[in-house]
Amino acid sequence: MTYTFKQYGTLTIGIFVGSMILIYLAYYNHTGDDINAFTLVLMESLLALAFLLFYCLTIEVGEQAIVLKFGIGLIRKTIRIEDINHTACVRNKWWYGFGIRLTPHGWMWNISGLDAVEIRYKNSNKRFRMGTDDCQKLKREIDKRIERLAKK
Repeated sequence: MTYTFKQYGTLTIGIFVGSMILIYLAYYNHTGDDINAFTLVLMESLLALAFLLFYCLTIEVGEQAIVLKFGIGLIRKTIRIEDINHTACVRNKWWYGFGIRLTPHGWMWNISGLDAVEIRYKNSNKRFRMGTDDCQKLKREIDKRIERLAKK
């Protein structure tokens, strides 16, 4: 059975939607000479695309793998359960930010908040952090899959 966790980036959504509204208002009120209809459509389209790519983070924990997907799922990462050695709940520094980031603790995918589940890979010093606002439950679900795989 698959455990699915979806978290929406309220700050990200606010920034994208707010920017789209401000750009439209600048065009509508003729603010600046550089905003014509083509520029408006181009800027709004690029913001809409970025919004669709990054408005949420979905984490699916299956029996064999963890799949992380940003937005509509074009940006995704798969981590095999058999490659995981250890999990821990951690707290990120605020300056690590949101999105896909390289931190001093390895790669991080985060959409909102500071809590994350950090995994450590077998046979390597690599670590990976998954941002979540329900750290304990996500960690438990991953640990369950690791235990089941170890029993086989």
